[in-house]
Amino acid sequence: MKSSWFLVLPGIVLALKHEICGEELMHIETCKDMFYTVEGYTFNQTSEKCEKYIIHNGCGYSGKNNFGGNPSCEAKCKEENVV
Repeated sequence: MKSSWFLVLPGIVLALKHEICGEELMHIETCKDMFYTVEGYTFNQTSEKCEKYIIHNGCGYSGKNNFGGNPSCEAKCKEENVV
């Protein structure tokens, strides 16, 4: 797995480069404008829970349309942040 680089600021996480099982997280300008795409779904990464999950678990994506070990994070992202 490729290394990931993060810039952590109080209350905000800016992912400068990150891959979720080969799917690249694309940083636009701010956390509010951050998007990543997995299996055709595009998520707006504004959920603190999801940010922490992705950071702590790295390649957290396992299986189609499912975050390994934390399906509630995926559901939260889909409910609140799907674009």
